[in-house]
Amino acid sequence: MKNIWENCLQYFETEEAKRSVKSCVLVPLGNIVYQEFYLYVWIICFYHIFLILMVFGILLLLVRGTHFSISSNSLIQSI
Repeated sequence: MKNIWENCLQYFETEEAKRSVKSCVLVPLGNIVYQEFYLYVWIICFYHIFLILMVFGILLLLVRGTHFSISSNSLIQSI
């Protein structure tokens, strides 16, 4: 007679047990994790968009500042 441990291992090796574990344990657990991290993922996305726009704005200000300083230097030198 097989002991309980061998019976449990034999049961978990069947396809029915694998489907049951997947549908009853893994899918709900995945949904819970997704719902918990959903808000944080959106916050990170908006944060990255904000940073990209801020870096682009700083880059534009630097380009305009260097262009203004170059044009003012040439104006001063021509006087």
